[in-house]
Amino acid sequence: MITVYTKNNCPHCLEAKARLKQGQWQYTEVNIEIDTEARDWLVSQGARTMPQIYHNGSKFCEGASELVKMSDIEINEKLGNFNLGGISL
Repeated sequence: MITVYTKNNCPHCLEAKARLKQGQWQYTEVNIEIDTEARDWLVSQGARTMPQIYHNGSKFCEGASELVKMSDIEINEKLGNFNLGGISL
């Protein structure tokens, strides 16, 4: 599962969520201004900017700027979704 850690009024957060929606990848959003435990955990991980994008508990990429540069194929490969001639693995 993809988790996008966001904060209010963050244009980069909106950009990351739009990219995930465009590719039809499901994600969970955690707003760190509401979930202070999540905020504290991200700070302990060294995060200083939003969004932070994780997949199955591991950092997926360095924010929206890296995410929007990735092709659908690159994102799927990183997620472990493979498609071989119409056969998904």
